[in-house]
Amino acid sequence: MSLQLKLSESHKSAQVIIVFIILIFVTIVLFINLNPQEILKQVRDTKRLDDLSKIRSALDHYKADHGWTYPNSLSSLTDYISPIPTDPQNGKNYGYVINNLNTLYELNCILESVKKIPLGKYDGGDNENLYEIGTDLTLMQEGLYNDFGFNPPPKQFAVIFPKEKDVVSIKETKKGCFLNTKLSWQEVIDPGDTISYFYYLDNNPDFSSPEISGKTTNTTIDLTEYFKNVSCEKSGSEIYLIVVTQDSGGNLTDANPITIKTILSP
Repeated sequence: MSLQLKLSESHKSAQVIIVFIILIFVTIVLFINLNPQEILKQVRDTKRLDDLSKIRSALDHYKADHGWTYPNSLSSLTDYISPIPTDPQNGKNYGYVINNLNTLYELNCILESVKKIPLGKYDGGDNENLYEIGTDLTLMQEGLYNDFGFNPPPKQFAVIFPKEKDVVSIKETKKGCFLNTKLSWQEVIDPGDTISYFYYLDNNPDFSSPEISGKTTNTTIDLTEYFKNVSCEKSGSEIYLIVVTQDSGGNLTDANPITIKTILSP
């Protein structure tokens, strides 16, 4: 009887443990499914997946109408989908990059809910931290989304011309000190993102109030501008140049400032 009693008690203890484990499991499942924050994450992830599906359809239609090539950026899809979907949490563009011939693309996003995150491991892409779709899932190495889920700034670059201490001509005119030169810099590498360049020239090295400034998407410009607020004499024998690049997320990277020697032409 004593042995049977012990076995009965052991059986009951095992049952209690099993019930306890089941209760823990049910609690975890309920917490995940009823946790307000997790629910919001799931809602956002559902929209992200739907957005990417719609963008993929728009890309297919664009390709059929444009010689079987994809657009350089998602902003070119307005005839096929408008407005262009963006991430529901931060409003930024989804990750998009094409190959050199515009014949292959990758489209991706960051998923955040417990239920959806594993999709990044089984989408066939090369980055488990991204949910990737497209025709080549190895294209997005950097850009709008990286391994940490944020938009990294553009890569470092340098001014090509003029070099440090290069000499350029300036000329005194009624409109001001006239500067006629070429500016060029390295192309900034930021795959999947759009880049703009801002250039500033000033007679002060702190660029507190630039005499000349502009914006371009090119890496070379022919500059014909005036230092309107100062004469050539006041501008001195040196002027200063800085070029800054900005991506679609507002991230900035600047090249090292350049000191330019000037010579007064007749």
